[in-house]
Amino acid sequence: MQQLGRLADELERAGVDFYLDMGTALGALRHLEMIPYDEDIDLRIDEEQKAAAKIVLEKLRYKWPGMLFQDTEWLNQHWKVHLRDILDPVLDRPVAIDIFFYQLNRTTDQLLIREPPFSFPIGDIFPTRRRPFHGRWYRTPNSIESMIVGYFPNSSLAECVYYLHDDSPFASCSRPVVPCRALADRFDFASTIQLGSGQLQLLRAAAAAGRWRAAGLAYVAGADRL
Repeated sequence: MQQLGRLADELERAGVDFYLDMGTALGALRHLEMIPYDEDIDLRIDEEQKAAAKIVLEKLRYKWPGMLFQDTEWLNQHWKVHLRDILDPVLDRPVAIDIFFYQLNRTTDQLLIREPPFSFPIGDIFPTRRRPFHGRWYRTPNSIESMIVGYFPNSSLAECVYYLHDDSPFASCSRPVVPCRALADRFDFASTIQLGSGQLQLLRAAAAAGRWRAAGLAYVAGADRL
């Protein structure tokens, strides 16, 4: 995930606001990394910062042989960044980053999304929180549970949906939604706990070293606001 981290660093350096969204945010909460059977990484940026974000992406694609940036907004309302150094854990193929957009309507106090067409109270998303994801701390929605309930009809912390890959080993399963505990012997799931400031420092040290399994933590209450 080095390229994802580098992309995040470059976006933040350029002052572009973004956060992990949809299934990627769910993965950060539930697995501390991508959902094992997901196929892409979802980021969402401010519509007003698209020009700045595009400058970053255009520059980076000339520096990274393994990166391909495609402005596919005219086709599907988002951009796509292919990262050939990140392989899908199920299908062993390159993973893409999908970059979606949001608008803030201060009059109605809503965050508006075109794809999928949706809206959230601004307070559900901002201020963002840092959560561990593949050995780094990334911005995620303030109330990640509210966002997940908004996107996904099932209780995604207790039920797992695994029909995302048509050609995955799970495609032949008769039920696309099963209790997460039914997959616990195949995939790692994170624990949710609250920490004090001293414990937070220890967690950040473990996070920096990528020791997610040893730490076994996904959520830091009260100390991870930005």
